[in-house]
Amino acid sequence: MTQGVNHFVEHLLFAGTTLFPSKKQLTQAVESTGGILNAFSEREGTCYWAQCLAEHFPTAIHVLGELLSHSLFRAEDVESERLAILQELKKHHDYAASWVYALLSETLWPKQSLGRYVGGSENTVRQLSRQEIVEYYQRRYQSHNIVIAVVGNISDEHASHEVQKHFADLPNEMPNRSEAEPIALNVCPTNSPFYSFQVRDLQQLHICLGAQTPGRQHPGRYAFEMINVMLGKGMSSRFFDQIRTKEGFAYSVHTTLSMFRHAGAFTIYTGVSPEHGVATIEAIFREMENLAREGITLETLTHAKEFYKGRVRLGAENAKNYACLLGESFLLDGQVRDILDILTDVDRVTLDDVNTALRDYLRPDRFCVVAIGPLHAADRLIAYLKGLGYHDRNCI
Repeated sequence: MTQGVNHFVEHLLFAGTTLFPSKKQLTQAVESTGGILNAFSEREGTCYWAQCLAEHFPTAIHVLGELLSHSLFRAEDVESERLAILQELKKHHDYAASWVYALLSETLWPKQSLGRYVGGSENTVRQLSRQEIVEYYQRRYQSHNIVIAVVGNISDEHASHEVQKHFADLPNEMPNRSEAEPIALNVCPTNSPFYSFQVRDLQQLHICLGAQTPGRQHPGRYAFEMINVMLGKGMSSRFFDQIRTKEGFAYSVHTTLSMFRHAGAFTIYTGVSPEHGVATIEAIFREMENLAREGITLETLTHAKEFYKGRVRLGAENAKNYACLLGESFLLDGQVRDILDILTDVDRVTLDDVNTALRDYLRPDRFCVVAIGPLHAADRLIAYLKGLGYHDRNCI
């Protein structure tokens, strides 16, 4: 089992390289210029990034090239980072408002790669050997599998020269076989969704509802983005207005749309008092049913479009965010999609697109429900969900 190996590699690349034998030397090379060096792992890739003044670009790209090409993978670093990762896993597990998303992924995609936590589990992290980690790195970290995005006051010629100079040592051996796992798109069948409850001694009940959606390549991708805005983005969204303002059930309620290559998920999160768990889910389902029945008005769709386009443009003012957007689009979509492409696609969304997405994918009977909270909240919530035809995820 190699669950979490990608995240383990991320840690080890920062542990030391040929030119920068220690983590301090590696990070100090960028931080001494006022820059930032960091990384994050997601389900379909890992991003290593540096943000610095334009005049220090050669230093930043040099460090990134050294990090990806010449990391040492010393045995002592493997064991040191193993302990650090185990502590990181405990930190994430202890934060119920975050861990409930991991529980939802397991419920939406059981025994699938998308359902596994990116950092792995305590068991898999303890069992990963140095050989497994190095072999994974050698297979994955090759030039044909890496996208480099540069945003800032840098000429194309300068950026191209520095990238070729500092990433020349990356191998380029095409893989003999695909390592991608098949992704089941209908693990939660219509009219037979699943639930999962994790008991913890908490004062709040953390609830996530999630429905599978199509992936990034689907022509209706931005219709789901509009629904995401309408239902759960900002204080003018429907869920905030109903769950927070009118009912007073929750302090935090919002939605998230996750888009992968071949699948996606629309997620609703809220944290409530344990006694309000059932009433909150009822209110959420009621809003979804009302929305599907009434449909979306042109005024509401126009508001959602302007909200989304404004957030995209504001986000692009941060060079690191813009670089991530461009790099991700090329890595996962096979083409560079800049701000203008996104804004154009958003403007093309019609009322029919949104209403079709709601009808086909976001009906209440398509949502799995997971919760983390105290024992006394479990019985009533589980009884309510079973009454709606839900099944325990552990019985899959």
